[in-house]
Formats: sequence, structure tokens, C-alpha cells
Amino acid sequence: MARVDRIFNKGRRMRTDTLRAYLMLYVMGGMKKRRLGSLRHAQEVAHLERWLAVALGYLPQQASFGRGDRVRDALVERGAPTVEGLAAQGHAVMQHLGHHRYHVAGYSLGAVVAAGLAGLHPESVASATLIAGWMKTDARQRCTFELWKRLIATDRELFMRYAYADGLTAAAHEMLEPMLEMAISMGATTIAEGSAAHLDLDAVVDIAHLVATISAPTLVIGGAEDRWIDVSHSHALAHAIPGSQLEVLPAGHLMISEQAAQIAACLLYTSPSLRDRTRSRMPSSAWKKKI
Repeated sequence: MARVDRIFNKGRRMRTDTLRAYLMLYVMGGMKKRRLGSLRHAQEVAHLERWLAVALGYLPQQASFGRGDRVRDALVERGAPTVEGLAAQGHAVMQHLGHHRYHVAGYSLGAVVAAGLAGLHPESVASATLIAGWMKTDARQRCTFELWKRLIATDRELFMRYAYADGLTAAAHEMLEPMLEMAISMGATTIAEGSAAHLDLDAVVDIAHLVATISAPTLVIGGAEDRWIDVSHSHALAHAIPGSQLEVLPAGHLMISEQAAQIAACLLYTSPSLRDRTRSRMPSSAWKKKI
């Protein structure tokens, strides 16, 4: 089978666990105008619309979101996203698809939502992997998120320049520098229109009441050089989740790009079914701290 795989899959696969390969894929993904007219795009959009219809159909019209301040209550009143609401949608979709027990993983705000889901539905979550997440937004984060909103509203390329400057380590910058301007200009075109609502939610995160009820095996991954979600948040999150594990990677917030192979290995390790199929081994430095 290995020989057959080499013959028929030659040139069809890219390893995106290196920065160079990731950026090559990023360039291809940036060919927006050409792709929008393709049949594949039409099929993907149709699939997305069906998925959203299912998710929105399960969204509770009136839900109690537990503790919250006036800002969060105002967000709920105007229909803005909340951690509990997003978690409810995710769980409802999985139930609709027939997955009554599943693994969750999330990055940044996605990690917050994944943690919320694991806390709200502990009977359904088999494991959780929380990458660059946090439990409660602090003053520095609120200042950062407001800066992001203003930069995006003013100049999206300026925001992307700032994001690369602060989101990557010095080592990553050495590799990226020859193609930095291209990455900035392409990245600016990918900023979603809903970013402001995303950042409003970032600014009011408080899931302390949910993480204590997480019972699934949980891996928390933080970045030692993360300037946006300080690694202390990873320590606090891991400490608050009973029996969780903590892994700190030598990366900034954009660790998905910098440490793709390490993160992939961690994700496979938290899912026994995937681990058995791939015979994956955890990185030697991983799961070094048990809470």
C-alpha cells in the first residue's frame, strides 16, 4: 500500500506543518475572484447554507446564559453571539448529525466556545483540546480587542501588519520576511465582515462558571510568546479544569502556523480513535504538566 500511495498520490499532498508550505497554500487560497465562479465554490456554499439552516433551527429563542454583566446582557438582547449560544448551536448540530458523543477542539475564541460546550454538555464531550484560549477577559485583552476593532475599521492591511508583527515569534519572522508584504495584502482580504461582533464577544468572555463542570479529558495548549492571550491564561484555564493537562509551546498566538505539527500530534492524542488509526505519538515535551 505504501508503494501504491507513493505512485498515485505523488504531488497531490502538501504538508502544511511547515511555514513555507502553509504560505503556499495561503497564496492559493487567496485567489478569490477565480474561485468564486467555480462549481466547487457553488457546492461548498450550498453545503454551508444547509449547515447554517440546521444550526439556526436549533438555536434557542430564549435561553438563560447564567451569570453575566450588563454588556453581555446587551449583546444577548440585540442578537449578538454569546459563548453559550454558540456552544448550543454546535451541540445541536452534532445531535442532528447523529453524533451523541464527540471530541471538541478550538483555537482562540473557538477554544472558549469549546470549553463552554464541554461544560454545558459534559455527557456528550469525549475530550477537549483548548488552544490559546482563556477563561475571563482581562483589562489588557479588552484594550487589545478594541485596538483590533479600530484597526480593522480604519485600514485592514495595517491590522494585518500588526497581527503578523505581534502574533508570530522572531524565528517565524525570519522565514516569513521575503513574502511578508504579499501575506499582508492577501490576509487583509480575508477579514470577515462579522469581525466586530467577534471582538465584542472576545471583550466580555467569562466562562469560570462553566469550566468547573468539564469532566472530559482536557488538554490546554498555550504559547510561551503569546502577546494577546498571555500564557498565564492557559495556566489558569488548566488549573480550573479538573484533571486537565497543560502544554506550553514556543510560539506566539499564531501558533497554528508556527507549530502545526506539534498541535496536530496533540489533537490526535486526545482522540483515541484517530490515534489508533494513525499510530500517532505524542511529542516528547507534550503533556508535561498534570494539574
